[in-house]
Amino acid sequence: MKSNPPWSVSGAQLRRLAWVLPALAALVMLGQIWRGHTAHAELESSTLERTRTQVAQLAATKGDEVQASLRYADGQLIQFRDEYGEGRSDIAGRIAAAAMAKFPPGAILHFVVADTRGRIVFSTMPGMIGIDVSDRAYFKALALRPDDQLFIDKPVRSYSGAVWSLPLARPVLENGKFVGVAMMALSPHYLSTELAQLEIRPEDAISMTFTDGTYVARNEGVDKVLGTRLPADRPFLRPGAPPRGAMRIVAFADQRARIYGWSRLDAFPLMIFVGYDEATVLGAERKSERQAVAQMAFAVPLVALLVGGLSWLLLSNVRQQDQLASDRRILAATLDSTDDGILVLGADRSVLAMNARFRQMWGVAGDAGAGPPPGASLIGQLSAQLVEPDGFEVERQGAPGAAEPGLADVAFRDGRIFECYTQPVAVGGQSARLWSFRDVTARHRAESELQRREAYLSKVLETSHDGIVVLDEGGLVESFNAGAQAIFGYRAADVVGRSVSMLLPAGQTPEGSGAPPAARGFEPGVEREFELRRKDGRELWVSLRISELVLPDKRRFIGFVHDI
Repeated sequence: MKSNPPWSVSGAQLRRLAWVLPALAALVMLGQIWRGHTAHAELESSTLERTRTQVAQLAATKGDEVQASLRYADGQLIQFRDEYGEGRSDIAGRIAAAAMAKFPPGAILHFVVADTRGRIVFSTMPGMIGIDVSDRAYFKALALRPDDQLFIDKPVRSYSGAVWSLPLARPVLENGKFVGVAMMALSPHYLSTELAQLEIRPEDAISMTFTDGTYVARNEGVDKVLGTRLPADRPFLRPGAPPRGAMRIVAFADQRARIYGWSRLDAFPLMIFVGYDEATVLGAERKSERQAVAQMAFAVPLVALLVGGLSWLLLSNVRQQDQLASDRRILAATLDSTDDGILVLGADRSVLAMNARFRQMWGVAGDAGAGPPPGASLIGQLSAQLVEPDGFEVERQGAPGAAEPGLADVAFRDGRIFECYTQPVAVGGQSARLWSFRDVTARHRAESELQRREAYLSKVLETSHDGIVVLDEGGLVESFNAGAQAIFGYRAADVVGRSVSMLLPAGQTPEGSGAPPAARGFEPGVEREFELRRKDGRELWVSLRISELVLPDKRRFIGFVHDI
């Protein structure tokens, strides 16, 4: 058989490839997923880092603005206190009115002055004279430590409970002695409005708290947070926390995750927070990641299906190759076990197949047919053994692709005779021709001997003066020799194929079994006299002896007739 080309792939290699392909595809897909996840993580990280820097800068900027506003408010408070301390309450009132006019409406709720007992003795808001504020934190703090310093108290409700205010207080001193407190009440809503001046998205937040986390103002929902404070575990509230920074944290007010930047005011115990909503900041990146995940969710099954299909095709091809190899082995074993010699030549006369019996019959060497031109050395070796080399059927029965089958005998110089059958076949998609050789030397010799014996027997039968009639099991005449023709007056053509009863007298039928009707009552091998009838109707007596001939598939009866 032909060897595989150098580029051919074995079944084992295809099987390994079929198992390796899914693993490689899985590794590639995992690599793509990891690369995509890493890229999105890096992009998200860089976006968060930019956002941290941005919110920290905004918090610091807003802190400077708030600090400037508080210093201005403190300046107005100092002027109001000083004028009142000098006994010029009317001028102090005008200063308070001017300050309230300079700020947005409702920003400053009122100015008050309380004496050493905490009783309000001056107020820009009617109805407050005589109210006791000695229980307020700002009064207690300044009364205990009458240094000329600004004290910002935590937001408190008015005594009516309807209004929140942020007290800014300074002591009223007379020759360094504490004689009362001057206080300006700022509105937390004003401060919240000021914070909201920063251009931020609705889902973002900006707020102001004391350094202990107590809320002072917030751009949205200030009424909900006033009177509350942030959890003490916030990193920026811990001792030693940096004055500025940024971090991701879930907001206390509305439970939204934000990237917050904070800035602690230098001159006041306050902190500014600017928070960008995390979902909004990372919206584009997360949308891109979701799209990538959706694409991968579509691509992974598709790739798995394609790779699985390819692997299935490869394994199917391997199974087909295995089956083909098995069929080839069975075919080779069958060809080698058959008694016929098989030769298959391609269109270029190359040897495609040659079984062991062919080699044995023709005495073909192991490398015959291997040299160029294809098959030339083999054909030459075969032709040299024949009586008529030029008449070798390999050459005469048509090209390998010819359509006509053929059957002929090939005579060898050593006396052998092979029966050669040839027909076109297709091998691997190409036209070819198959030759089958069978050694019929013994059969030819037997046929020749049989012909010789038949000729001799026929000569004997034809020269015998006795009649010899051969009958089948049904009593039909198969043979009628010249002696029988002379005795009965019939020609062989008149009798052969007809019943032997035509030779009997009318109404006479022998009895017996195990023989044709004409032989019934006769014992094979026993000679008897018998009356028969000629063609012209005359009766004659003959001596008749019947012999039974048993053949493999039939019986025959031979009658020897002698005219007496």
